[in-house]
Amino acid sequence: MSQTMPFVIRPFVEPDFEEALRAMQAAEEADSTPEHTTAADLRFHLADSVRRPEDQFVAVMPGAGVVAFALAMQRDGSEGYFYLTDGAVHPAWRRRGIGRALLQQHWQRVQAVSAGLNRPVIMAGRAFPTQTGVEALFSGFDMTPLRYFFEMRRSLAEPLPALELPAHLTLRTWSERRADEAIWRALNEAFADHWNHAEMPFAEFMHRQAQGRANADASFVVWDGDEVAGVAINDMGPGAAARRGNQHGWISMLSVRRPWRQQGLGRGLLIASLQAGAALGHPGLGLHVDAANLTGAVRLYEGVGFRVTATRAMYHRAYP
Repeated sequence: MSQTMPFVIRPFVEPDFEEALRAMQAAEEADSTPEHTTAADLRFHLADSVRRPEDQFVAVMPGAGVVAFALAMQRDGSEGYFYLTDGAVHPAWRRRGIGRALLQQHWQRVQAVSAGLNRPVIMAGRAFPTQTGVEALFSGFDMTPLRYFFEMRRSLAEPLPALELPAHLTLRTWSERRADEAIWRALNEAFADHWNHAEMPFAEFMHRQAQGRANADASFVVWDGDEVAGVAINDMGPGAAARRGNQHGWISMLSVRRPWRQQGLGRGLLIASLQAGAALGHPGLGLHVDAANLTGAVRLYEGVGFRVTATRAMYHRAYP
């Protein structure tokens, strides 16, 4: 446990939840980020299998309570073992060394994880351009930009393209033919081509659905006979709007397996998702994508009217 007066860094405990959430929300508002963390979001992240209690810390200021919060995600991907740090400092308590103290705490965890695994670990962190303090914090901690990711959005006030698919393929909602394991396997296979892919355990996939992160009636599967060819998992409807803090629906995962690429499946899944979003009353849909995605995803999204609305940089530092 580390301490730098007048604040104290200590492990997060459940009674810290409300104050930690308020610190994160105040930071997002001050930095004008496109993300708006809700209580449900934070509960979901804390319960996610890739996040561990030993990676969760708060900064406590005497007389003020919890003024900052940090958590991390650990994932073993194709590019190495990543320790993705995330956190926020309430804007009223910035420029006191709190962010650096939390980052240092995670750096100590990186060293411990590396020793336990007996292999290198990469500490990574993400920042939007509006988070100038976060960018400066990472740079000052010898972390350098590694990758860039786009947030893209599409207004549903604009006309939607016609939905077309090859005649031998069938588009169904997930709920019409609920084959969870087949869908899970197809997603893992398709995403294997993505940068730093990590196999998603079936339990984690189902946890995300159980937490309401997917609307089965507005998620789609393209079938070729009994084979899953492509999938769009969508977070839409009143529950999604309430949790996200805005009225946009979200395309969480969209993938097409290799044998079925270049046949218009990705475009068809996108258009079906747009139509579902419009039917549910969303003003628009959003999604995230790797700016350097090798499968041409950015062009695909632009082809149906999505536009880049934000860019997020990933910084990194390897140990040892």
